[in-house]
Amino acid sequence: MNFKSYRIIDNLMRNDKYLPITIALLLTFCLLSCDGGLAPKPESEKSYLNGTLRFVNGIADWPHEDSILAVRVVAFKKFPDSTGIFADILSGNAYFTLASLPLFVDSSRFAFEITDSPTDLVYIAAIQQFDTLITSQRVIGLYNISDEKHKPSTIRIEPGKHYDITIDIDFKDLPPMPF
Repeated sequence: MNFKSYRIIDNLMRNDKYLPITIALLLTFCLLSCDGGLAPKPESEKSYLNGTLRFVNGIADWPHEDSILAVRVVAFKKFPDSTGIFADILSGNAYFTLASLPLFVDSSRFAFEITDSPTDLVYIAAIQQFDTLITSQRVIGLYNISDEKHKPSTIRIEPGKHYDITIDIDFKDLPPMPF
């Protein structure tokens, strides 16, 4: 607003006979300008990626307890490289489970909302954190629907859809790191 606009508003507010009109106009303006802004999406428009981590040979094949701190799932919109993983996560180009999934089980479930569908997720992996450093992680399983079990598959996430995937984890045959 410029100085002239402020003077008009100030004059309207000082003159008692215009006060109800001014308040009504301001309230009308406020109500008409609100379009839901920060309101959450309706449930019918939300997209979710759900899945199961299936551990080959179950509990028997887990590594020793002191070599596994956490297991998480991460999904990238572009193929990850060593220089940009944390930048991708911070900029919203990756989704991940914040808390560790259950350890020393036969299988576990995960889920996260995909907030910017439609989008392609080109690299979906289960990762193992093996000590307290956040950078101490390795890939232990990939989402894959081809015959090449160490080749990641892409999934297209559409608005309002729910997807259910499976990631097989074989601690005796881990996929290579992406970089």
